Amino acid sequence: MMTQTHKLWGGRFKDDNDQLFVFFNESLSFDYRLAPYDIQATKAFSLALSKLDVISYKELTLIHRALDEIDDELKSNKVTLQTAIESGVEDIHTLVENLLVNKIGDVAYKVNTGRSRNEQVSCATRLWLKDKLSEIIALIKALMCTLKQKANQHIDDVLMGYTHLQQAQPITWGHYFLSFYQMLKRDKLRFEELLSHVDYSPLGLGAIAGNAWQIDRKLIADTLGFKGLCLNSLDAVSDRDYIVEFLSHTSLLGMHLSRLAEDFIIYSTSEFNLIEMSDLVTTGSSLMPQKKNPDAMELVRGKTGRVYGNLMALLTTLKAMPSGYNKDLQEDKELLFQSASEIEMILKVSNITIESVLIHPKNHEKSFSVATELADYLAKKNVPFREAHHIVGEITAYAIENNKPLKALTIEEFKAFSAVIESDVYAVLTIDFALNSKKVQGGTAPLAIREVLASNVE
Repeated sequence: MMTQTHKLWGGRFKDDNDQLFVFFNESLSFDYRLAPYDIQATKAFSLALSKLDVISYKELTLIHRALDEIDDELKSNKVTLQTAIESGVEDIHTLVENLLVNKIGDVAYKVNTGRSRNEQVSCATRLWLKDKLSEIIALIKALMCTLKQKANQHIDDVLMGYTHLQQAQPITWGHYFLSFYQMLKRDKLRFEELLSHVDYSPLGLGAIAGNAWQIDRKLIADTLGFKGLCLNSLDAVSDRDYIVEFLSHTSLLGMHLSRLAEDFIIYSTSEFNLIEMSDLVTTGSSLMPQKKNPDAMELVRGKTGRVYGNLMALLTTLKAMPSGYNKDLQEDKELLFQSASEIEMILKVSNITIESVLIHPKNHEKSFSVATELADYLAKKNVPFREAHHIVGEITAYAIENNKPLKALTIEEFKAFSAVIESDVYAVLTIDFALNSKKVQGGTAPLAIREVLASNVE
């Protein structure tokens, strides 16, 4: 479908734009996503205009019917965006108005009485983001559910905990999965809080100074499902805090899942051999037939960098922005849309990866990860903990030099370092003891994990 192009600002100008500038200036190629929201907002705004008798009831019915037709045509791709761009259509707001003019003639020009694109774009973006936040929150909840299920399946399965990527203390896979559950819980709360920040209507505030027609802004906000009104016209048209917050929250969420991705990449190596990721999310090598590459998790890790970059790009754009609307603000849309798309894909792929991962059981009894239990043992025999820590360090060095795990040392060898060590020491030098002694709320003991799971993990 071809549209006749009407610039929304053409009266002041005599010459057409340079064609290069037309392409440089347009945002239709990405802000077309806002179409249904711009149409919703236009219907609400025209309703409020009808209450002022700017538009008659008959005209309002005609306008709304035409807007519904335009919505259907845009959704079914009957409008060719590239043709519209080449003909000089700048953005989705211009396109909707042009299509409306083509359908109902001059009546369409009444729709924007007292309305600016500055408030239009803010309103449509807020409506879009409200829906997108609900979708992302649902994806986070789905991933949290998968993590909880995995934790339930592996409550008792031992995993070596690492600090500085060195073996530290034994934990369980259940405890591991719940650690990411907690990260995602914080992410969910952040996005839910952001939803409340976005939920204010800027419509009825004009380009910068407000609306001279005394339009009923509350009627518009209620019609669109906003909980409140933006209360300063100068701020409302240029406010992009909610987009910065969104990009910040997606960066944090991406960081959390990138950390899990890094773990999975390391744990799946032959050297660690702790997990195997399924064929659903791995690829092979074009040269080396034995390879099973963790591409899904590498892309989660890589795409998080792009999400970070979008946050920094918008902050940089905004850092010296003069008051009021400036065309620089058009740059927010691509960053917003791209980060939303990337984080949705990251969440979905991470869910498949975690759900299908295979855990390889390992015997950690020969590790030195129970050294802390030995230090605690000495402390319970009235050896000051710092002294106990030093003694165990010396015992560990001796055991490593003699190629023995701690539990393989004889009582005589132990007593060479501390006379208080007795035969009861061997009971504390096991993985089971190390795990089950951490029964504190939030600890790694299977009992503590079951209590957390039973409390719905909140």
